[in-house]
Amino acid sequence: MCTIEVPVRSIRPEDEGNRSSRRVSELESEEHLGTIPPMRQSDREITDNSELEAVLVASLVCHLAINDPAGAPYIVALCYGYDFNTISRELTLWFHCAKEGLKLDLLNQDHRVSFQMESRLSLVKGTGVQACDWGMDYESLVGQGTITKVEDRDEILHGLDCLLSHYGGSGLPYVEPTLSHTEILRLNVVSFTGKRSRRLWPQVV
Repeated sequence: MCTIEVPVRSIRPEDEGNRSSRRVSELESEEHLGTIPPMRQSDREITDNSELEAVLVASLVCHLAINDPAGAPYIVALCYGYDFNTISRELTLWFHCAKEGLKLDLLNQDHRVSFQMESRLSLVKGTGVQACDWGMDYESLVGQGTITKVEDRDEILHGLDCLLSHYGGSGLPYVEPTLSHTEILRLNVVSFTGKRSRRLWPQVV
């Protein structure tokens, strides 16, 4: 058996005490986000904007990675809605959640995030000759950007409309007491890429 030793970062009491109050002021600008490197397997990259939107339509959840200064990144799966301009390729993601919790505490400290979503998952079973024949067909998006809490009521309703539209519930009324207890988050996507593997697909739909 191979054993890998991973160094553990100790959490100091002062770190834990300042989790929800400390703000990383130098991270206010999107300029502090890194750039996504070119895809190694360029033949798998999704470059057509209409095909990128198809992944947004077909995916069910978005996995959001949030920085935690006291330890490892915090990842949460969220329902989402989106605005996507297929000409300019501008993408905005919308999320909703309770008005308190760990992810909001962390976002108050660092609003930079990464995200990932996938669709059309299909297990590729091997021939039985070797393990490396197995694989997975998929389409996915990976990107990064900055999260903002939405305060404007019209924008809140727009974000909720995008969420409902994504899951087929357009036009349904909102219940005011529930609305007042709901936080709407807007992810301004700075960069993202699409990727697919399609060994079993007869064609791209």
